[in-house]
Amino acid sequence: MYVIYVVAQVSPDWAWLGPVSAWNHFPTTAVIDDGILPIGDLALFMSIAVGGWIGALWAFRRRNLAA
Repeated sequence: MYVIYVVAQVSPDWAWLGPVSAWNHFPTTAVIDDGILPIGDLALFMSIAVGGWIGALWAFRRRNLAA
């Protein structure tokens, strides 16, 4: 995610990749500068991460390892 964010910031040809990165949507500099953690954004990213983890675990469990 960070590499995608940096490449999108550095190269105008790859700027279309910016929205793919989570760094583009979660401004870490504002957290550092203001010292205020955006709980709503953090909860959204956490729910997406946990949902993705559960989905990956479910897909892995459904695999037929004997085949």
